[in-house]
Amino acid sequence: MGHQTTPPKLRRHRLSPKVTQEILAAWCRILLAVPNGRLIVKSSILSDKLSLERLLQRFEEHGIVADRLDLRESSSHPDMLAEYGHVDIALDTFPFNGGMTTLEALWMGVPVVTIAGDTVVSRQTVSALSNLELADELAFDNIDSYVAGAIALAANPVRLGELRSQLRPRMEASPLRQSAQFTRDLEALYRRMWAA
Repeated sequence: MGHQTTPPKLRRHRLSPKVTQEILAAWCRILLAVPNGRLIVKSSILSDKLSLERLLQRFEEHGIVADRLDLRESSSHPDMLAEYGHVDIALDTFPFNGGMTTLEALWMGVPVVTIAGDTVVSRQTVSALSNLELADELAFDNIDSYVAGAIALAANPVRLGELRSQLRPRMEASPLRQSAQFTRDLEALYRRMWAA
């Protein structure tokens, strides 16, 4: 049998499957309306020069120049968490919302603005926000209201300060951190399913 070669794996030059043109356009609308705002984008793909150039080009097509962006490569988990100290608002992706990313942002005192969709993956962030009694303030029905909500929050430094100081205590007191109760509820659910 002769030597068989496998074709090389092709690398996609995109930030993430989650970051679509629609999301990028929404983020640019927010940046254009917040004159002093900057967007931090963090991804391992940004170590690739071609991917970095293509991302910059995508932003430029929407009127956002490179000096409005802070493009960062991946880092250790502790370093990544520390970087939330440089973030005022986290802009969620849609329709596939953040899961652990959302929870970590909230734990680090950063409010997450999201769109509440109709599927499980598009309601992950609104579920977390509901447990913190913040869904009415930070979860929106459509792109226009998501953009407007992020802009309004960016213009309200007092509220941003309140959220930064309140988010971790809210999480501590919420069902998100009540593992014993979660386990009891899950066991009760299993018993009901078994009995049925």
